Amino acid sequence: MRIAKVPRLAILHFDDAAGPGSPFIREKLRACAHIGVEVRQYALSKQISATALSARLNQLVHEAHLDGIVVQLPLPPELDRNRHGILRIVPEDRDVDCLSERWLGRLQTGRITLKLLHGEATLLPPVVGAIAYFIEKEHIALSGKRVTIVGWGDLVGKPAAAWFLRQRATVTVATTQSHDLAAVTGSADVIVSGAGRTRLITGSMVKKGAIVFDVGTSSEGGTLVGDVDRESVEGKAALLSPVPGGIGPLTVAMLLRNLIVVTEGRSGRKTSRRVPSDRAMP
Repeated sequence: MRIAKVPRLAILHFDDAAGPGSPFIREKLRACAHIGVEVRQYALSKQISATALSARLNQLVHEAHLDGIVVQLPLPPELDRNRHGILRIVPEDRDVDCLSERWLGRLQTGRITLKLLHGEATLLPPVVGAIAYFIEKEHIALSGKRVTIVGWGDLVGKPAAAWFLRQRATVTVATTQSHDLAAVTGSADVIVSGAGRTRLITGSMVKKGAIVFDVGTSSEGGTLVGDVDRESVEGKAALLSPVPGGIGPLTVAMLLRNLIVVTEGRSGRKTSRRVPSDRAMP
């Protein structure tokens, strides 16, 4: 009988906002400890150059014991100018956040299954995987539905738009600068908001029976809040994922699901599987 493989995850972060004291890192560490994932944290100075960061990433990529690598966003402003060049260093089969341009292309074409040494691994960007899990669990049919996505970031807006289009939904993408945002959201059957703007979506902007996924995060008085004004939207939405809670913890679970399937596909050995199953995958 073969000994179970312990997945190993590297997390790179750059400053206090995305450091080990942040809720985003704490939730990842807690979940990793719960299912037995070995984590290595690399705290980097926000003054690090793109050249030095690229060298560090290349070094980690060539350490065979690492099964997944997470580059915690946002990057410092100087590095963010070359974000895609930096993220491109992480190979597809270790990019468990699915952040690179290659993964966006795979999502748009539906080619989300990797062929690995000892099997295959089907991945989705963690936020998209969390949304897909909710939709599958609630038996929501998406074909022909009107979906409005607020925000055009790499973590939420871009991958969510690509995935919903693959589900044959009619997709509209808006931003906080969009003219008459309420008109765009008010006609939507499904709203996904990841703009990071407190109380951006209110009850008057949501039609009765809409499904609302709040994926935005910002701080209000030291408390983590989302984009949606929960009090006014809750009475109108058929389903509302709140912040905190809701999509956030499930996103971490989907990140670890990605880590597990690539670890098993690469090593040919089983790992712990206390994460959402493959049923959420299209």
